Amino acid sequence: MNVTGIILEQIDWDGNSHLLKYSPDPLDELWVAYLDEYLEAATGPFHFLESRHRDKFSEELSNMTVRQAGGFQTGQKGAVYETSFTGIPTKRAFLSLYALYLPEDAAPDEVEFWDPMSPEQRFGFRGLYDQSSRRVVCYLECKSRHASFNFSLRARFHRDSVACRKYDHRSLGENSKDIDVAHLIAQDAKSRRILKQFHNSPTIVEAGEGSIVFVHSDIQHSNVVGGVQGKIGAIGDNAKGVVETLSLEELSADQRKELIKELAAFGRAASPDMQPFVDAAIDGVLEDKNEVAIGAFRRLGKKGLDIAQSIGLGLVSSVISKYLGI
Repeated sequence: MNVTGIILEQIDWDGNSHLLKYSPDPLDELWVAYLDEYLEAATGPFHFLESRHRDKFSEELSNMTVRQAGGFQTGQKGAVYETSFTGIPTKRAFLSLYALYLPEDAAPDEVEFWDPMSPEQRFGFRGLYDQSSRRVVCYLECKSRHASFNFSLRARFHRDSVACRKYDHRSLGENSKDIDVAHLIAQDAKSRRILKQFHNSPTIVEAGEGSIVFVHSDIQHSNVVGGVQGKIGAIGDNAKGVVETLSLEELSADQRKELIKELAAFGRAASPDMQPFVDAAIDGVLEDKNEVAIGAFRRLGKKGLDIAQSIGLGLVSSVISKYLGI
């Protein structure tokens, strides 16, 4: 699977938590698989497609951050570990992976993952035994349309080497949350229709990120989109009309694939507030929903263009430029 990052946590019987966070460079890809997907020896709880990631991850395994886990408690029947993670980055067409290594020979009695904001919403996970470490590993796929993923977990377990080796768990859950980007895109289209009715087919020019200025004769109106404050004022000589001559339908199949690949790389470099529009652009290209895709490219704005150009994404830069009229 193609992931945007990995979080590996290992709990020991003394309550120590070993933590490793690993992610590729913005323009790189990270392909991993679970322990049971291949017969070859894994690196920790993962198989890596590329040797460069395998070698780097292996090196970082020996330098994991170690802290005393505050949520670890022991009793006569075993131990309990509770923790929460917030703000795990996620991207459209990717996911982040969290993997929990329980202590050696620990047999799970109960493992639960849930949304800390909606405790009734449980997340599915994959759990299996890793013979090389003599530990059970629990994988959580972190998927969200909000550009970040939050979860809480509780694991109860006891020492039993036989039961530990037999552990195999797979459950499904709502490990994703939808964000409605369509209403943001619709604001643009609705505003255009309303102003067209009142101003008899005005010329539309861009006056900065998030603001669309409609010009008709001596009338100038700044329509604020998405809560960004716009200004009514004169339009400079450098203002340019929106050029919509590059239709997404005219892209070849190879170009569309390349555009999606570039958008995925763009998403890894973009800030969280831009991620919903990256998601919408990818959705629009994948599903031939041109209105959604075009609206999303416009919403990325000049800031998005600067990011795309700074990391060498030629096709994304070209498409954003066209739909901004630059």
